[in-house]
Amino acid sequence: MNPSIFHKKWIVVTTISAPTDDIKSLARIPGWNVLVIGDSKTPANWKSVNCTFLSLVDQRKLPLKSVQHIPTGSYARKAIGYLYAIAQGADFIYETDDDNITTDGLATFNLQQQVYGLLFAGTKLFNPYNHFGQPSMWPRGYPIDKIGHLSESDYLVDSVQTPYIQHGLVNGDPDMDAIFRLTRKLTKSRMNVRFDSVAPPVVLPQGVLSPFNSQNTLFLYDAFWAMVIPVTIKFHACDIWRGYWAQRLLWEIGGSLGFNPPNAHQIRNSHSYFNDAKEERALYFQISSLIDFLYSWTCPATSNFFQCVVTLSADMVDHGYWQVDDLNMIKAWLFDLQTIGYVEPKRQPFVRKPSNPKASPIPALFHASEQSYPPIHISMPPSVSRWRQVLGITSFCATTTYQISKTGLSTTRFPNILLIIVFNFPIYDNIPYLQLMYGVHFNHILYCGNDRNSFSKSSKAFRQPVSFIEVDVFRGYYAYRCLTTAMKMNYGVDGYMMIGDDTLLNTWHLPSFPVNKIWYTERSKLYRNKADGWHWWQTQFGSVVFNKAWQELQNMTHHEHRVKSTVENFMNIVKYNTGSHLGLFHAPSDILYIPCSYANNTIFFMDVFSKHNVFLELVIPTVIAGLEHQENIFTLKGQYLWYDGKRNQIPQLFKADDVYLHPVKLSIIKTTLKNFFCETFFPLALFGEKKNALNK
Repeated sequence: MNPSIFHKKWIVVTTISAPTDDIKSLARIPGWNVLVIGDSKTPANWKSVNCTFLSLVDQRKLPLKSVQHIPTGSYARKAIGYLYAIAQGADFIYETDDDNITTDGLATFNLQQQVYGLLFAGTKLFNPYNHFGQPSMWPRGYPIDKIGHLSESDYLVDSVQTPYIQHGLVNGDPDMDAIFRLTRKLTKSRMNVRFDSVAPPVVLPQGVLSPFNSQNTLFLYDAFWAMVIPVTIKFHACDIWRGYWAQRLLWEIGGSLGFNPPNAHQIRNSHSYFNDAKEERALYFQISSLIDFLYSWTCPATSNFFQCVVTLSADMVDHGYWQVDDLNMIKAWLFDLQTIGYVEPKRQPFVRKPSNPKASPIPALFHASEQSYPPIHISMPPSVSRWRQVLGITSFCATTTYQISKTGLSTTRFPNILLIIVFNFPIYDNIPYLQLMYGVHFNHILYCGNDRNSFSKSSKAFRQPVSFIEVDVFRGYYAYRCLTTAMKMNYGVDGYMMIGDDTLLNTWHLPSFPVNKIWYTERSKLYRNKADGWHWWQTQFGSVVFNKAWQELQNMTHHEHRVKSTVENFMNIVKYNTGSHLGLFHAPSDILYIPCSYANNTIFFMDVFSKHNVFLELVIPTVIAGLEHQENIFTLKGQYLWYDGKRNQIPQLFKADDVYLHPVKLSIIKTTLKNFFCETFFPLALFGEKKNALNK
């Protein structure tokens, strides 16, 4: 080992080629040290800037038992590199191949302690390709007898531990088995698969398995023991076997596997997929049996964790999944880990019946933005999602005078925003109309409200699946809980826009708005120590509970509370914006936008107010007033129609240059408002304000 090289973050690859552009690209990622493991075919003079290279000669000099168990020409030689990196002080190890191109400098991976996330709530088996928008595809190692089973879309939004193993999906030619390639692509063509890059990362709970490979995977320190690759399994299956074995053992230390949106691109050369199929035979005919075995396997209660590792490995030999040489490799690997100072994780015996969580998780139904699937024997690509939305509008407006054509559709680039639509009451039959109104521009729409059973009944009639979170909004009084829950899901967006289901959003304005600023409406001041004529200040959702929440925040500024500076800064900005240390705001809150850069503080402060059941028209404007100075907030222009008869005059009062109009009740969209939507709103949404004005 080389004591002069001490680094926390390592990238480990094997290669038989001269330095590739992909390896050179990895070496340019700040903060990461690249370790290249040579083999018998690797050029003896291999050298590249910012890379450490271990030739076969170098490897044999290392004081490691594992070296004796790994033959040359074996993919398992990566294990030598892992041990080398661990000995040099690694906390994170990223494994990949020399033909993978990272597209984000590994920034998608989570190196920090995670607080919230999306937890899969289905049973036993998870298909990550479905989660990220390719429901007709499956990764190498997914049991082929389960491909035709209906994928589950049940999730929980909950506090989660950062996954010990994180796998990033790969665009271009991702990892799929030979059966897929033989039946779903032209032999000499290159695939160009795209996954949904905005879909939130997902964590698999204990009790759920999924295949993952060694081509784009990050391991945290507590999972370094899982990086070893069996030496007798064929090249096309060894990392998959390793992955299933590792997941079952993760359950014994309270660890988890997570999947991230695509953060790499791969190009593969065409070759004999039929030969690949022969190599992958075990994946086709043994995986389901292996999965059943892992589900039923138990580790003796008296065993420590490394004893569990050996026991499972030995049991896999006894059941014919591994060979004795693999077990010997595992024993040598564990010996080397302990010799170089790796700390064995503490065992937390897996219990099949999960304990009750500290806080109730929020149920969610998630569907990614479905991506174009890889075609075969057709020259035209499938219709893109946007045009399918346009066709839906065309169908809805078929009986009106306005007809829509593909020619002239606005090509303005739309911001990468998650639209959150809140239902004060569970009138979910209106969701298809909201999809018509906003689905053309928003690839990701999240619906939120009470009563998942009502949603499930309504959704049976939907033409396309939608994402939904069940949140206690109580008549809309706590609608901000929808916003914070959406933020906790960690979508890969620039920001979060929340509107009520009866808020008409004029989408054609949004591309010109600054996505790095908060967008909100006009506000009115209140004072914590004074009565006020505003109705809601006097109710059980007003002054009393607001002041309790504020007191809780003030208590955090005492002593050395971990969030002291955050809360003090928040209160100082509120004071600046209101002109008083007793000031706060109230305002109608049926539309707002928060950039993702404010998400953590938004979650923190809104959760404090949520705990005390404070009314949304106090919480939202006051939290915004503590996030940013007033002069940096972008004001939204629009209309609120009160109970003076104007609510029945939507077509007459609508203004194309406003951003919003509230309320617009969609219960009459098929009758009274159909002509308004088909002849005014939809043309503006599709063609833009200027185009529509010229056509009048």
